[in-house]
Amino acid sequence: MKRSTLVAIAAFVVLLVAALWVTSQSPERGIARFAFEVPKDRVDRLVFAGKNPAELKKDGAVWKLAGGRLADAAAVTRLVDALTSLKSSDQLTADSARFAEYDLDADKGTKVTAYAGSSKVAELTVGKPVSGGVAMLVDGKVFKVGGTSPGIFAKPAGGWIEHRLLDDKLDDATRLDVKLAGAAPWALVKNNGAWVLEDPKALPPGFRYDPEAARSLVSTLVTLRARDFEDKDPGADATGLGDAADTLTITFTPAPPGSKDEAAPVKPAAEPKKDAPPPVTRTLRLGKPKGDAKDAYARLDGRDDVFTVFEATARALRKTPVDLRDLKLMAFEPPRAQKLAVTDGQLSLTFAKKDGAWQLVASSEPKPAGFELDPSAVDRKVMAVAQARAVRIADAKDRAQTGLEAPTARVTVTLEGGATASLLFGNEIKDGQGEVVFARGSVDAEPYLVSKWIKQNLTSGLASFKKSEGWNGGGGGMPNIDPKALSSLPPDVRESLMKQLAQKQREQQMLKQIEAQAGKAPAAPVKK
Repeated sequence: MKRSTLVAIAAFVVLLVAALWVTSQSPERGIARFAFEVPKDRVDRLVFAGKNPAELKKDGAVWKLAGGRLADAAAVTRLVDALTSLKSSDQLTADSARFAEYDLDADKGTKVTAYAGSSKVAELTVGKPVSGGVAMLVDGKVFKVGGTSPGIFAKPAGGWIEHRLLDDKLDDATRLDVKLAGAAPWALVKNNGAWVLEDPKALPPGFRYDPEAARSLVSTLVTLRARDFEDKDPGADATGLGDAADTLTITFTPAPPGSKDEAAPVKPAAEPKKDAPPPVTRTLRLGKPKGDAKDAYARLDGRDDVFTVFEATARALRKTPVDLRDLKLMAFEPPRAQKLAVTDGQLSLTFAKKDGAWQLVASSEPKPAGFELDPSAVDRKVMAVAQARAVRIADAKDRAQTGLEAPTARVTVTLEGGATASLLFGNEIKDGQGEVVFARGSVDAEPYLVSKWIKQNLTSGLASFKKSEGWNGGGGGMPNIDPKALSSLPPDVRESLMKQLAQKQREQQMLKQIEAQAGKAPAAPVKK
C-alpha cells in the first residue's frame, strides 16, 4: 500500500474518532445545547435572584408573592410556558470572564429557579438581548435563545404583583352606590341593560343625562388597576382612608348557571331561583393625594394592602350625578348636510353640495399647488362636527370669560330645508384637562369646554381637504389630524378622542348608504 494512502487512512480515522466523540456528548448536559423538561402543571415555586430578587409560590389555584400578595397569574403562566419552549444550540461562550459582557453577572443578571415540590426542574440566568435572541446562562455556558424576551423572566418584585383589583364580570354588575365627602349619596342601577339613576330627582330639570357616561363610571371601577402598592400602610391620617374616605360600592349579581339573561333584574324576584349565586359587594375607598404626584391612596374593603391609583383615574371615579351629563354638542343628521362653512380668524372656507357632490365654493386662502378637493374629506368633517363632544360643562366661575359672545371661530352646517347648526369657539384656558377652549353647540345654550385639538381639527385649513392617497385618501380614511396635538393631550382625553376617531371611520363606511336612504326623507327639526 502506498505511503500516501496510509496517511489518508490515518487522517480519516482521526477525524472519525473526533466526530464520534463530539456526537457522543449528551446535549442534556449542556455541552452544545440545552432544553428544559418542565412539568408545567406541577411547578409550584419560582425563585428569582440577582438584581430583581423575588419568590412566588402557588397557593391552591393562585400564585402569591412571598409576602402574601396575589401574583399576576398571566405573567406567571407566560414564564412557565416559556421555560418549556427554551431551546438553544448556539453557544456564545463558556468563559466566565465574559459573563458580564452579556449582563449575566450577579449585579445585572436575573437567576430564575423553578421547582416542582422539592425538585428543581429548571435553572438559568437571564441577561441582555443579543442579535437574534437573549443571552442566557445555563450550566456555566452562555447561549443565545430566540423566540423570547428578558421581560418574561426579569421583573422588579412589584412587577409580579396582580395590579387588577377585581376579577368580577362587568356584565354581572347591577348596582353602584357612591358616597363622596360633602355630597349627598347617590346610586346607579342597571335596568334592562342600561345604567340609570335610582333617584332621577337628583338631576336638575332639563338635564341631559348620558347612560354611556354612567356605564363608563361602572366600567372604570370594575376594571380598576392599582398604579403601585405601598410597602406598609402609612396610616389613616396620611392616606385619608378612614371613615371620611370617598367610597364606591358595587354590587354584582351573577346570573344563574346556564342562564342566557344579559342583565340581572334591578330588584330581586319575590322567590329567587335556588341555583342563583348570592349578590356580592365590593367597596373601594379613595383617600388623599400621595405627594406631588397627586395619585390617590386607595383600599378595597376586605384587603389589608394600601395602593395608589392615577390622579386621572381617581377623578374619573369621583363623580356626582351632574357629572353624568351628555357632552355631545351638536344635534343634526350628517347625511342631511348641504353646506359647510368654517371660519377661524382670517380663515374662511365654504363648501356646498351640487348634484349630490361636495364642491369648494369659497376660500380665503389660495389653493395649494396640485390641490384637488376630496369630497369624502368634507363628509368626514361634517361627521366630526356632528360627533363633537366636550370635556365638561363650564363651571360657574368660568362663565364670565368664555368669549362666546364674540366667537374666535365658528363651524356652521346648513341642512336640507335651510336649517343651520353652528358650533362656536371662544377663549382658550388651561385646567386639569390640559389646554381647553370654550364652546357652544346647537344642542343647548350652555357653555362647554372642549379640548384644543377639537377646535384645531374642525377649523383646519384648505390643505386638510386635499385629496391624497393612503391614510387620508379615499372614502374610508380617518380625519386629518396633527399627531403633535394628540400627544399633548392628557391620556384619558387622548384615549377618548381616538375611540371617537375609530367610530367615525366605521360610520364613514356606511355614510353613502345612509345618504341614499335619507335623501327622500323629510328634514328633521334642528334645535337652535
